[in-house]
Amino acid sequence: MSKYNMSYWFEHGGFCVWGKDDHTRNKYGYAIEVNKLPISRALKNQLEGLETEYGTFLDWQDPRRPSPWSKEHKLDFMCRATVAYENLKNELGDDYEIINEAYTSILGD
Repeated sequence: MSKYNMSYWFEHGGFCVWGKDDHTRNKYGYAIEVNKLPISRALKNQLEGLETEYGTFLDWQDPRRPSPWSKEHKLDFMCRATVAYENLKNELGDDYEIINEAYTSILGD
């Protein structure tokens, strides 16, 4: 059986887990709702909280402006997102390959 391949990164609109191949997308879709994953309720809550918080990353009045988040907020979020990523990898186990691409979505270049 082939592994499910996923990316982990944050996008405006509320998702942080993404299907990377047809095998994964056929089961979960492209933008994956964390409630569909075989993970604990605590981890689902953790990921949903991060997704909600990421919704404040943009200045929605003028999205072209810099993020209202301070550098400290970005770093704190990244630390918590990294812990959530490690928890996700651990709970999903060896049948899943998850690539962490969150640094780009949070810290930019």
